[in-house]
Amino acid sequence: MAKPNLYLIIDTETTEFSHVADFAGVVVNSKGEILDQFSCLVAEYYQTERLFFDKNSPLAIWTLAGLKRRKNNYEMMLASGERVLSSINAVNCWLTQIKERYSNKHNLRITAYNYAFDLDKCSKSGINLSGFNTFCLWQAALGNITHKRAYKNHVLENHLFNKVTKSRNATYSTNAENVAWFCKGFFEQEKHEALSDILDFELAILLKVIKSKNWYKNSMSYSWHKHQLRDHYKVR
Repeated sequence: MAKPNLYLIIDTETTEFSHVADFAGVVVNSKGEILDQFSCLVAEYYQTERLFFDKNSPLAIWTLAGLKRRKNNYEMMLASGERVLSSINAVNCWLTQIKERYSNKHNLRITAYNYAFDLDKCSKSGINLSGFNTFCLWQAALGNITHKRAYKNHVLENHLFNKVTKSRNATYSTNAENVAWFCKGFFEQEKHEALSDILDFELAILLKVIKSKNWYKNSMSYSWHKHQLRDHYKVR
C-alpha cells in the first residue's frame, strides 16, 4: 500500500529587518483535513522590531498607516488569546515534533507559496526547516494552474495584471490571492497574517494543484518573460 501523502504548509510575516514576526504551520492530508497546526507571534522579533512596511507602497496594507492597523490587529489577537507569543525554540520544538510524527510514516512534504522567501526568512530568524522533503507551492501552481487557458481567462475577465515598469512589460498576476480566487471561485483579500493566509488561500491552491496528474513533476520556476500579456492574449 502506498504511503499517504501529507503536507505541511507554512507561512510567515516579517519585520522590517527580514526576521519572522508571525509564524504558522498547518499539516493537512490530500482531502484538506487539518491534522495539526501551530501559530504564534515570535517573541524575539515581534516584540523588538517593527513589522515590514513600505511608506511608498501603492497598497494600503504595506504603508505606515497599514503598519499601525496590522500591529493593532495582532495586539487584539494577543489580548483575546487568538494568538500567543512563543520563542524561536518553541517553534523549532513544534517543527521537530511534526517531523518525528509524520515524515517517515506519512511521506510529509513542506511547502509555502514562494517557499524560497519563507525559507530565507526562517533561516535568518533561527527557525529550522531542515530535514523535510520540500516543494514550492507557487512553482507547483505555475506548472499546474496558471499556464492553462482557464486561469488566463480568469486573469483577463478580472484584469489581474501587474503594472508596466521601465524595464518590464505588463505581466499577468500569479500571486496567492488571485490564484486562490480562481481555485475557490470567489474573491477574498489576504489579511497578510500567517495562519489565515494558509487556511484561506494556500490550502485551496494546494488542493487544486494535487488534483493534477504528475503535479510534482510539472512544477516550474517563475519567469516574467513567460508571463507577459502580449504573449498570452489576443483581441477577440
